[in-house]
Amino acid sequence: SVSSSLDAHRQLCLASRGQTISVAFYPQKRIVLFGSEQAAVKAGMNVEFPGDAIGGDMDKSHLDVDNDVLRLDLNDLGGEICLLDWGGRSGSDGHALSHPNRHIQPQSTMNDHVDVYLLQESQSFGSKNESNQDTLLYHRMTKLTRNPLITPLKEDAEDTILQDIRDIPKLCKDIQDDWKVHTRRERSGSESAALPFSLNRLTAWNLGRCLKQRLNAYVDNTLTPSPNRVDILLTGCEVSLWLAEQFASDLQKSFPKLRIVAISSNKLLGLFGQEDINVPTVGFTTSSRTLNYDDAIVLIVSHSGGTFSPLGCSSLFQSTTRNIFVVTSEWDTQIGKQLRMLDQQEEGMQNDGSGGNSRIHMGLLFNSRIFTTGVGVRPAEPCSVSVAATHQLLTNIFEFVSVVILSESKYCDCTGAIITQRDLEILERCNKDNVYALEDITGTGHDGTPYPENYSTKEMELRMAVKYMNIKLKIFNS
Repeated sequence: SVSSSLDAHRQLCLASRGQTISVAFYPQKRIVLFGSEQAAVKAGMNVEFPGDAIGGDMDKSHLDVDNDVLRLDLNDLGGEICLLDWGGRSGSDGHALSHPNRHIQPQSTMNDHVDVYLLQESQSFGSKNESNQDTLLYHRMTKLTRNPLITPLKEDAEDTILQDIRDIPKLCKDIQDDWKVHTRRERSGSESAALPFSLNRLTAWNLGRCLKQRLNAYVDNTLTPSPNRVDILLTGCEVSLWLAEQFASDLQKSFPKLRIVAISSNKLLGLFGQEDINVPTVGFTTSSRTLNYDDAIVLIVSHSGGTFSPLGCSSLFQSTTRNIFVVTSEWDTQIGKQLRMLDQQEEGMQNDGSGGNSRIHMGLLFNSRIFTTGVGVRPAEPCSVSVAATHQLLTNIFEFVSVVILSESKYCDCTGAIITQRDLEILERCNKDNVYALEDITGTGHDGTPYPENYSTKEMELRMAVKYMNIKLKIFNS
């Protein structure tokens, strides 16, 4: 639904259950954006309003977030209602809520210009939690400005399809460099947007730790191979599923003693997502009895990070395994948010003076579960840069998994490793040469600069081939 201030007068009520809803607060621009896509509420960040900014300089301190753009994601799993009130609690009786709900305390945002009232089905924000409400809302917020983990929306392009194709060499080169250097700069190219570490390398370290733990269990005979036990499970939908199937095929052929399975997220939700009713996968060998993914390593492939069935699987798997990872276009996605909540659920968010919050923050850092391509949101409909970047990232993950297993002979024995160190050297050589081939095909350098017209032989060959096919189709149709 769409509401305006004229309709609401002084209040706006949002609800979320089964469908995600995000609310972004822009204190300096005096606007509040809401939508079902997290990326949609970042639209105001690329728009400069006329006149002076309200509230002064934002860059005085990274700890001062009063003027930062903050986003609140409602609890779509348990259900949550959010009431935004900008009337200054100046109703006819001085209250923003009806009498039965006045125990819900307001939480101030937008420099005290907007009050937020939250009510969850699974958690009450009543008088018992009054002392922790401000802290609780603060920890739920995601800072969108001055945050190197947030990928800004791309600038508008005259031809979005052409721009996506031209971005392929640069993004593939950035992903390769991200696995080799200690400092990664954001894909926007901004000198100020730098991370002191590589997020993908940190996630790969955590993946390697989970893989070694499972392989050591096989070596120590505390875990015995079973026909229905899955070691690595990959899932996704549509194009992402196709890429996951290619990755699973390569990994299974390289390590035949492991059981590596790629299954549609829709099939998994049909089999395990409903308590008493399961939907059989007619025509496929997959069933609830042929799949045992307890403590399995799960890799969810989703470019948007918000597709319904992969998002549902990110919550479904948490009851049977904690080794869940996602390959997505940016750090800030719905699936990424679900996975970041894993460590908070284990440790709890209560600060009892024993350093609980510090342990959580360190856990979020070293238990990183998000692989990112850096592609971000792409409005063009054809799958071009998203597929190429995801394939490139999966190639790097494949190389890393292979290096971990080949590092010790006991791992090679229990996995039946066929791939060798020489094979990895050849693959890495092809991996680097792929960027030069992409430059030749797209007519664009890996720095994003287009080549002069008629420079790229491969590009001209492809264009001539398409033109020739179109001519043949016209002759055939006539």
